[in-house]
Amino acid sequence: MQTMWSPICLCLPTSAFVNGPKSRIELLLAERISLGGICRVMEIKAHQLYAYMDELYAEIPTDLACRISQPTVIELYGRDCEPEELWNFVLYKANKQWVWVALDRATRQVLALSIGDRSALGP
Repeated sequence: MQTMWSPICLCLPTSAFVNGPKSRIELLLAERISLGGICRVMEIKAHQLYAYMDELYAEIPTDLACRISQPTVIELYGRDCEPEELWNFVLYKANKQWVWVALDRATRQVLALSIGDRSALGP
């Protein structure tokens, strides 16, 4: 079987699409095409695409073959810190949320961050 290449860019051989619409949907998903665009191009309904995506995602392992390495020892140095306190409300004015930030004065690097209410219990 001869592979056909485009003179402008390297393209997949035409035999890549022989497996049917499911392989084409996988390619479109891998290219990060919008779901609405995939439905229009493949002439399928959104619920059909979502059902196939559920099948694909069910095959993905939950751990993604990642291993957590042992924690390393980090040496901390004394720094000149500057505390900041902010507040805002979420959805309605009675639901105030506070943000506390500790910044390094020299680099403005965030050293610590806490979000929550202002009660003694904390977040």
